[in-house]
Amino acid sequence: MAVIQLLDTPLFNLSSCVASYRFLNGALTTDTKSTNTLTNNGTVAFAAGQFGNGISITGNSQWMNANTNLGITGGNISIVGWFQMNTAPTTQQYNIAFQSDATNNVAYWIDYEFNGGGGAQRINFARFKNGVANQYSYYTVTLDTTTFNHFGLTYDGTNMTGYFNGKMVVQTAFSGNGNAGLSNKITVARDDVNGDANSNHGIYSDIAFYNAPLTPPQMSLLALGNSYNLRNGLRPRIFAPGVARGRGIGQGFSPF
Repeated sequence: MAVIQLLDTPLFNLSSCVASYRFLNGALTTDTKSTNTLTNNGTVAFAAGQFGNGISITGNSQWMNANTNLGITGGNISIVGWFQMNTAPTTQQYNIAFQSDATNNVAYWIDYEFNGGGGAQRINFARFKNGVANQYSYYTVTLDTTTFNHFGLTYDGTNMTGYFNGKMVVQTAFSGNGNAGLSNKITVARDDVNGDANSNHGIYSDIAFYNAPLTPPQMSLLALGNSYNLRNGLRPRIFAPGVARGRGIGQGFSPF
C-alpha cells in the first residue's frame, strides 16, 4: 500500500500532535496543526518532497526553528518525518529534527552521521541531558541519495525508541534531567546543541512533533500506509494511547 501523508491519517487529529510542518510552496514555515511558525534561516527553498511538498537544505547556513518547547520538558515525545539525503556525510552529523527545553534542560534529536571510529554511516537517536550525560542509541544504515526514508523517535518516560521506515530499530532505557544551559526550541535541519556544523544536506517532508509516544503500529502507518494492519489481518483503526479498543461484532480489532 502506498504511503500517506500525516494530514490524511487519524494521527494528525490526535491532541498529542502539537506541531506539524508540511512545507507547502508559499507557506514553508506554517505549522499546519497549531501556531508554532518556523523562522526560515538562510533562505531555505521549496522542493518537491515525498508528497509533493518539502524543503531543500543545501548547506550549514540553512535551517528552520521556532523558540518553543511545545510543552515538552524532558518527558514524553515523538518526532517523525521524511528525509532524502543529497550528499553523504563524511565527518558531519546531519540533523533531521530537534527539540529542547529550558526547564529540565533535556534535548531530543535525530541525526544521520558518519561514525569516524567505525567507518560506517548511522542514525543517532538522542536524548541529551545538558551538563550531565549523552544518552545516544545508534542504528547503522547506509542511505542513498534517491530515496525518501521515514525517521521516528519516541520517549515514554522510561524508554527511548528509534524507528527507521516504520520498523523499531533501537530501544534503550534512559532517564534524568540536565542541569542548565538549554533553550526552548524546535528545529529542522539543525542540531542546536552542536551548532550549524551539523546542518543537513537533503530534502525534508512532513515533519511533526507529539507530546506523547506513538506506538509501533502508528509509526508503521506513517511510514508504510496501512500495511502493518494488512500483514497482521487487522482493520486499520487508529486509537490514541489509552482509548478503549473495541473487540465487539463489527468493531474488528486495533493494536493502537
